Amino acid sequence: MAELKKKTNYSNHVMRCIDYLQNHLHEKIIMNNVSDNMNISLKQLSILFKKETGLSIAEYIQNERINEAKSLLAYTDLSFSEI
Repeated sequence: MAELKKKTNYSNHVMRCIDYLQNHLHEKIIMNNVSDNMNISLKQLSILFKKETGLSIAEYIQNERINEAKSLLAYTDLSFSEI
């Protein structure tokens, strides 16, 4: 996922989507809110995101949340249930 974030030739919509998702990973993410925030239909955003990143938006969210949990387990004293 690190290489995904470093890639800079994403469209403005995909970059804004990634930024939104990163800022809201610890919340319930409602995809219609994401697309509404960017003034693009959810279908268009989903197609564009998958085309440019190779991942669906849901896969991206899941991967990022898993990576965050791994990091918290490795570098904090939080228990599995707390995370």
